[in-house]
Amino acid sequence: MDFFNYLGQSCDLTVIFERKKAEDRDDRWVGHAAIHFKEVYADLKPFRKEGSKGRGLIKLLKISDYDLVIFSGYASPSVRAAIAYCIRKKIPYYIEYDGGFDKKDSFIKACYKKYLLTSARGHFITCRELESYLTRMGIPQERLLRYPFSSLNRADISLTVPTLEYKAQLKKELGIHTACAILTVGQFIPRKGFDILLQAAAKVSEPCDIYIVGGEPTEEYLRMKEDLGLTNVHFIGFMSKEELKKWYRACDIFVLPTREDIWGLVINEAMANGLPVISTNRCIAALELIEEGKNGYVVPVEDADALAEKLSIVISDTNLRERMAAQSLEKIREYTIENMVQSHVNYLHLRGDSYPTEAG
Repeated sequence: MDFFNYLGQSCDLTVIFERKKAEDRDDRWVGHAAIHFKEVYADLKPFRKEGSKGRGLIKLLKISDYDLVIFSGYASPSVRAAIAYCIRKKIPYYIEYDGGFDKKDSFIKACYKKYLLTSARGHFITCRELESYLTRMGIPQERLLRYPFSSLNRADISLTVPTLEYKAQLKKELGIHTACAILTVGQFIPRKGFDILLQAAAKVSEPCDIYIVGGEPTEEYLRMKEDLGLTNVHFIGFMSKEELKKWYRACDIFVLPTREDIWGLVINEAMANGLPVISTNRCIAALELIEEGKNGYVVPVEDADALAEKLSIVISDTNLRERMAAQSLEKIREYTIENMVQSHVNYLHLRGDSYPTEAG
């Protein structure tokens, strides 16, 4: 919503939403109001957790006179149908991605995707993995438009690394009683890999406390914590962005043991608050933002031993943590919503597209 509000100050923007919310999100996942753009909700049926199906997008395209259409991905059947409609009607369109991995498709699926992708005027991409995939699909390099993906405004990024004194003050306020606090944020679902983190925690001998923020843990995680005797692991409920900021700044290391994240915005947020980051090679944000040994480490997915090893290195070296924290802040400064918007504005101007004057 922040991105749309910024972009809407540069053009007459209409945003069509497939659904009010995703299946795995509750009412606490609330964005800001639409101030600088027009929001429309299509008449579509839910499809899986986040997608939709139906011809509602096509109906809206038929009754409107947009100069340019940008699709956010193409996972939903309704979006794929709308892209095919744009191809038939010769309506210029772009496709935008948060992230993604280069993976092999079946012959039929690859042909269908190629049909949808090759007619796009451009592809707004975030990472090398997407570049590799789209290049293999036959998309010319000049149509690959790289932008910095972020959930952060410029003001959200700390000017300096929080001092040890400030961290100690926040730790006291939050009830953290350890010299080295490790933070992770996410839903208690298998994909986030918290079970791998618990296995790694049992292998770390250095003194630390681990805080897993994201909601109510399932019985599986509670039992695993007890079986491993992890008295230093703490489960914390869901928090708003503002509440989380204190935890980011109080803690000393951020870890995301994910089995797969097509981006992983919590890594942006952790770096913006001056934290070293450890994540897996199945997290696009980690592959794009972590410089090995400089601001963190990337470990093989599902490898509790490798995760424990890197955690031990960072826990035991205060000077290393401080250097990594500074590198995280330096690296993340370009990843802001303001720069996201500016990238889009620049690309659309450079390609000769005029901004819409009326409907969208």
